[in-house]
Amino acid sequence: MIFYSFSIVERGRSIIFGAIFILLTIFTSLDSQSQPLPYDRPIPEPNKNQTLGPGYYVVVGAFRQPENAVTMMTWLRRRLINYNYGYVPERDLFYIYAYQLEKEKHAKHLVKDVRERSYYDAWVYSHKSEEIPTSGIEYQQVEEYTNEYYSATSNNKEADEQEYEIPEGGTEISEEPEEEMSLEEKAEEGELFVRFITETKEGSEPVESTIYVYGDILGEDELMRVNSNQAIPFELYNFSQDEILTRVSTFGYKSVEKKIYPGNLNKTLAETEAEINEDTLYMKYDLERYTKGDVAIMYAVYFYSDAAIMKAPSKKQLNELIKLLNEEEDLEIQINGHTNGDSFGKIQTLKDDDNKFFGLTANNKSFLGTAKRLSEERAEIIKRYLVHNGIDPSRITTKGWGGDKPLYDEDSKDAINNMRVEIEVLKN
Repeated sequence: MIFYSFSIVERGRSIIFGAIFILLTIFTSLDSQSQPLPYDRPIPEPNKNQTLGPGYYVVVGAFRQPENAVTMMTWLRRRLINYNYGYVPERDLFYIYAYQLEKEKHAKHLVKDVRERSYYDAWVYSHKSEEIPTSGIEYQQVEEYTNEYYSATSNNKEADEQEYEIPEGGTEISEEPEEEMSLEEKAEEGELFVRFITETKEGSEPVESTIYVYGDILGEDELMRVNSNQAIPFELYNFSQDEILTRVSTFGYKSVEKKIYPGNLNKTLAETEAEINEDTLYMKYDLERYTKGDVAIMYAVYFYSDAAIMKAPSKKQLNELIKLLNEEEDLEIQINGHTNGDSFGKIQTLKDDDNKFFGLTANNKSFLGTAKRLSEERAEIIKRYLVHNGIDPSRITTKGWGGDKPLYDEDSKDAINNMRVEIEVLKN
């Protein structure tokens, strides 16, 4: 009898420990991968071996201290501004630039655009590389043709103490008169510009958009991203392909695609209804609002891991959704939440009376639940934000799918995109 009782006790312990093991196994992160912001990853310190090559640069900053260069690059990335850098040994400066071009007039053209759109005190910098037999070491000669507010030769201030000053004026370089070329010759020589115009289909009102440019018709080989109403020279991105696919992707509007044929302007004009004025090809895109059945992914809405609480940069796209719903008063939507996989664990969200939608706080509530429950909570928190900003709740339904509708295999490198929120149009 004693042996029998002991066996029952041991068996009971085994069951308890087994249950604990199972709970520890399934209490994993509901978000198998975190959802980082575009600028969450740290920027490595600039390398002095990456020197500037010859060309004309649209520069937005020059720094002697690497840590100051990192600060500047972080600032640019947070504003989704393209940039690169190069080191100039003679000046012991890191130059951070938006564009590198072969032709002076293209640089002059683009510096105006950079100043207007993103960084008002950008300037043009001319860099010529020549071999100089000095102690067997190659040096680079630097020639500027606009006033530069970072000067390594200044005896009054260190370069880093002059950051963010506005450059004064500039010195124009006289240009030799050139023979007039045909449009085909301009395109071949990179003398033709393309300007992308995005407007509403009804009313022709300007819409701030991003134009994605691809070197293949499938849209897999991305060459660049261009802001609407920005003129880009063919030479800048080496448009050597026979066909170039352009796609306008703006939240709140259907995507629009058009092709450019760099070597056949007549075909481009015929298929796209583009217009040419002097040296610029105007590509116009008529944007149409979503209609019933359309589904849009809110890739710019970010959540904290295992939480139905949003990060601050999400506010921009959420407000675009509010604008859409205010403009289209008959629009009814369903907010679909998705996760990567179907785990079980701790979930954080807002209390019912809490309207601090962005950022984790000590006032958040937490509970145990499934990944599907997390996706439901995320869809619901977006609805709460919309209603808090004046949208009629009867126009919004929510649904959490958990990991039932993945875009990619949950173990693939692209699995992070399975964690998403979609807006599905039910009525318009």
